[in-house]
Amino acid sequence: MTGHYQDRDSLPRMTISMLGADKSGKSSYILGMFAALVRGQLHHQYALSAASQAVSIAMQQELDDLCAGNPPKPTDEPKTHEFTLRGGLAGAGRAGGVQTGIAALDLIDFRGGTMRELPEGDNDAARYFARLPKSDSIFVVLDSRYFREPVTPDRQHAVAQDTWAYRIGDLIGWAIEKREEAGLAPPSIVVLLTKWDLLEQWQPIGGRGLAEVYDDVQALLPKVFGVGLEQYVFSVSIGQFSDLDGNPRQATINLSSIEKPVFFATGCFLTHVTERLYARREPMLADRAAIAARLAMLTWWPPSIQSLLFRARIDRRRAELTAKDAEIAALDLHGTQIAEHQRVLRSLAE
Repeated sequence: MTGHYQDRDSLPRMTISMLGADKSGKSSYILGMFAALVRGQLHHQYALSAASQAVSIAMQQELDDLCAGNPPKPTDEPKTHEFTLRGGLAGAGRAGGVQTGIAALDLIDFRGGTMRELPEGDNDAARYFARLPKSDSIFVVLDSRYFREPVTPDRQHAVAQDTWAYRIGDLIGWAIEKREEAGLAPPSIVVLLTKWDLLEQWQPIGGRGLAEVYDDVQALLPKVFGVGLEQYVFSVSIGQFSDLDGNPRQATINLSSIEKPVFFATGCFLTHVTERLYARREPMLADRAAIAARLAMLTWWPPSIQSLLFRARIDRRRAELTAKDAEIAALDLHGTQIAEHQRVLRSLAE
């Protein structure tokens, strides 16, 4: 890896799917992510770039509309979002001082109701269910207002119905099973407690905190917290664009933890990218050993014989050995950089 620009198609591609009820805040979260990491309201060593200026302009208009009190229109058709995560590493070592593309992020915002529909032919539900097992990360979107009060056993079924938690849990379990059948690692699970500022506004001093709501989420979505799964629960908000009853209003952008879910999910993804990179190293080393063995057989002869009979073959083997060493060194550098990026991204998510 060098500091030169990398085409998006050459980067590891991370697929993200979102599960959440209607009006849970999926589209608004994506706008907040745009404001934080594409437009650049928050300052980090990592940033997203949109696929094109046309996409950036359209999302900026949606963001302006939101600030004017006009929430995003309901998602009638699936909306594809393609971002590239870029970043650099501090330091002067082999992994430091490099600004480069790290991962291509693909996210589709489906209609909330899609996940409750039957897949038929090539309808949205069929596309949705085909995509879910291919997802490296699943974002579960829950409206924080349902957690103003403890989710007691008496309330649990009603809250699960309103948040679609049972359906979400079933789909996550199904996606994990399908990925296992395909020999893929389970997806990371990111739970977004959206509109968290409204919960804080509603609660008096000393009210419920994230730890208590975490317990409620765990009770609603036990499959998300299974052994061997990587998951994180984030409280996020983009500003008070609605009142406690959900009525829209004008407001300014006030982002809270919007970037952390992306950092966590990408960190988990890069862990698997690193594993795949180093899995390629062993056959490279085997190839190098074979080349070195063939070279040793040629250079065993006295120098006069080497020069007379084997010079061209010796030069060719030495060139192959040099090329293989360069290939291994490039992979090692790439792996070192990716491993450091995943470490830093995970730390930024905490």
